[in-house]
Amino acid sequence: MPSRIVCLLLLSVCFLMQQISIVEAAEPGLRAGAAAVDITPPVGVSLDGVISKNGPVSGVHDRIFSRALVLDDGKTRIAICVNDLCMVERSYFDRAKQLVFQKTGLPVNRILMTSTHTHAA
Repeated sequence: MPSRIVCLLLLSVCFLMQQISIVEAAEPGLRAGAAAVDITPPVGVSLDGVISKNGPVSGVHDRIFSRALVLDDGKTRIAICVNDLCMVERSYFDRAKQLVFQKTGLPVNRILMTSTHTHAA
């Protein structure tokens, strides 16, 4: 599951980076791109780890997503990635940021990743 999370985080940010690259020839100004990737795990997974008293989930009420926003003013590009997850270890975010850097060249200090801390995902 953790490697799936890292891959999905990477996918959402990289997808956005490609979309912004497509509009490189646009007029100067603030450019933005947004994407969402469905990260809903399969039925049977315990979604909020050891604090869960409910056991594995038996169905899906609402899908959960990793959402990314990339902003570029022509001088600086940043990426913000928000995930519908209870908790994500810092090491997973650090790994995802390194992969984004390797794929896009966006420095890791310009990538913000966080989770919503929902106990329902």
